[in-house]
Amino acid sequence: MTWAAAEWLTALLLVPLLAAGGWMAWRARRAALGRIVHIGMLPSLVGAGVLRSRALQLAAAVVAVAASVVAAAGPRLGFDWQEQRMEGLALVVVLDVSRSMDAGDVTPSRMEHARRELVDLVGLLRGDTVGLVIFAGGSYVRLPPTVDYDTFLWAVRESDTSTIQAQGTSLPGALDAATQLLSRGPADAGRAVVVISDGEDHGDPGTLDLALARARDAGVHVYALGVGTPEGAPIPLAGGGFKKDRNGQVVVSRLQEDVLRRVAASTGGAYARAVPSDADVRAIVEDEIRGKLAAGSRGVRRERVWRERYQWPLAVALGAMALASAAGIGRRGGILALALLLLAPPAQAGPREDGAAAWRAGRWEEAVRALGQARVDRPEDVELAWMLADSLYRASRPREAERLYEQLAKQDPGRRAEHLYNAGMAAYRGGRLDEALADLRAAAAANPDLAPATRNAELVQKEIAARRQPQSSSTPPPSDPKEGAPSPSGAPSQGKGQPPERAGENDAAPSS
Repeated sequence: MTWAAAEWLTALLLVPLLAAGGWMAWRARRAALGRIVHIGMLPSLVGAGVLRSRALQLAAAVVAVAASVVAAAGPRLGFDWQEQRMEGLALVVVLDVSRSMDAGDVTPSRMEHARRELVDLVGLLRGDTVGLVIFAGGSYVRLPPTVDYDTFLWAVRESDTSTIQAQGTSLPGALDAATQLLSRGPADAGRAVVVISDGEDHGDPGTLDLALARARDAGVHVYALGVGTPEGAPIPLAGGGFKKDRNGQVVVSRLQEDVLRRVAASTGGAYARAVPSDADVRAIVEDEIRGKLAAGSRGVRRERVWRERYQWPLAVALGAMALASAAGIGRRGGILALALLLLAPPAQAGPREDGAAAWRAGRWEEAVRALGQARVDRPEDVELAWMLADSLYRASRPREAERLYEQLAKQDPGRRAEHLYNAGMAAYRGGRLDEALADLRAAAAANPDLAPATRNAELVQKEIAARRQPQSSSTPPPSDPKEGAPSPSGAPSQGKGQPPERAGENDAAPSS
């Protein structure tokens, strides 16, 4: 048996005091009567039944109060697994990170304006998956489709015009990469690509047409959001000054709306120019994408629902109150028990339950506080530690999550591989690539069937090599970590929200 609010059980210490107080009051009343009439004559004067009813009233009041305290503590016995179907659209954002996005014809720059547009976009998502592809002279899969919007925004913040060294604008390659990502998802989900760019395309128009035809054949609708102005602005250089052409003239980069309109129209999408408010993104997401495309199933998640048993002690308390009232004058005990029930409803919960509720609702900082408090008292609780590690990860505290996952690998040897895998993904998010590589390799060695560990270890190794050679820009980041990995027995499924994905599920989160 477990308790929703076990701290209320300490109030049972007051029950003996209540019983002692009632017994002392009964003795005092007998003593007062003894001063008026001999004690031996009391049964004949007031009746033996009256004296017994007084004792019964006292006992019933004590039982009512004790049962009320137990009911307030929220006893739970057994649980059921509740399945909840998850649905949503499949989106991939294609973000232009070419140097022309540094132009300042929109405040403070096209790149920063594009980031703000993506913050607005995330605010409109409701269980939809979203991935990120960045492009300049080449394309780069920055994040596979996920429902972890915090990680998506982190990836957006970490992407700028210096991320890809090869300059130019290769929109066709980015569209192909986005189409491939969406083709791996559920076939019944509406698929959409949102291109955020100034529209400058230095490639072959025929190549762009072929990429759009492939997207159209895959059932992908392309939408475009233009960032910049037709008047344009010079492109600033990192060392000062502006970019110049071969003749020494300052290059002025302009918003190419005709290109973006053609990209959108060819697949049945729509185009909008970026504005300071969220009206542009809302028009694309709500009116166009959500209004025209159908949400698809992303699987089913299971959630543990406890069977509340407070009704049993509550029934005892109500019965005792009724007995006290039927016995005569015992209203005070009944009133006290009723007040306890009203002031301490059984729905109250302790730190662990509060933290679990906050975790399921996606309130990560609140979950960290409550679960951290509960872990002090229950360091052996593996499920609690897993939820805390997941919350730390989602609260953008990857270093702490990494340490806790490493502790779990020792504490829960049966799931060592999955915990090391999550530690590696947390280290990756925290920018600790060497540590991420070590943990992912250890996870792969502990469980050779954990395919994402081997695959992501290789990708991290390539990214380390790519960062040591800045001219390389084609290495994708670790892929969808949940693909194919089992989740630990007894670990709860996450609710939304939610970093790299949890092993064995279809939502983005560290594996359990």
